[in-house]
Amino acid sequence: MIEGQVINSAMYRRIYKENKHWVQINVGSPGSGKSYQQLRQAEIWYNRTLKKKFPLENICFTTESVMGRLNYYADLASKGINVKGEIIIYEEAGVSQGSLDFQTSMAKIFNYVMQSFRSMNLILLMNLPYFTMLNKNTRMLATFRMDSVRIDKQLKQSIWKPYYLHSMQQDGAIWTIFPKVLSNGFYESVEEVGYYLPSDELKVPYEKKKAEFLKGLIGGSLISMEHKDKKRLTALQMQIYNLMKEGIVNSGEIARKLGVNQSRISHNLNYMTSKGYDIQGFVASGGFEANSPPPKSILVGEAEKSEKLKELEVEK
Repeated sequence: MIEGQVINSAMYRRIYKENKHWVQINVGSPGSGKSYQQLRQAEIWYNRTLKKKFPLENICFTTESVMGRLNYYADLASKGINVKGEIIIYEEAGVSQGSLDFQTSMAKIFNYVMQSFRSMNLILLMNLPYFTMLNKNTRMLATFRMDSVRIDKQLKQSIWKPYYLHSMQQDGAIWTIFPKVLSNGFYESVEEVGYYLPSDELKVPYEKKKAEFLKGLIGGSLISMEHKDKKRLTALQMQIYNLMKEGIVNSGEIARKLGVNQSRISHNLNYMTSKGYDIQGFVASGGFEANSPPPKSILVGEAEKSEKLKELEVEK
């Protein structure tokens, strides 16, 4: 059987024939290959169906990044541009959040999915250690699930059990059904599928992006531990902190690095200040010290404008 053919066909039928969205949850322990399988699945889909390369911007590590990509495609769709079949990957969903924050984030994403995914026919791939990390209402909105089985070292493939998810409206029960293929005039259930590693063209930049995310997460966690009297930073705020630590303090540049709207960066900088983190002191000293308002140029991306004004004054 051709790699990815079963899942590709199922996705194609749902997106293009049934005019619906596709929300897939990969479940497996750390190291089971969840991330690489979804990258490979996306790579195959884009090569065979969309006939273009999978955009790295669609690999998201935070809820804010996911919402940013959803809004990006919604904007394209509003201009009459076809976005059908585009894939967004929510990588390591919930790894940086507490239980309540995670459930709130999932409710926000799935609410958007129900409102707009059908009109845009997008595909959302997520991976989790346990399916039960999603609450019951959210689980009922998922359409497909892949459970990790094993790593076949001889074939160099990760092996998965694929299931359609069917929710019963009467009692909320979720039924799992294997996809079927036509073989010798009969439909047979496909109980396992295998995927190779994604190409280096996709794997290398993914690992770099993941390393940057984890670096920001660790740096933000350390600063949160140092300031136990202040509220905990979110995953996005931890990434913002790490970029500022590297000397990137303009909200526009931070937004480009993280793939979110500039207004969202400005909002989070204001929110961080309200939590007691000193943005201005941080920029000056390389760390958060005392609570004081951040400079306007950092919050609203006016730094470049200020420099231009100075240049004009010199010219005069």
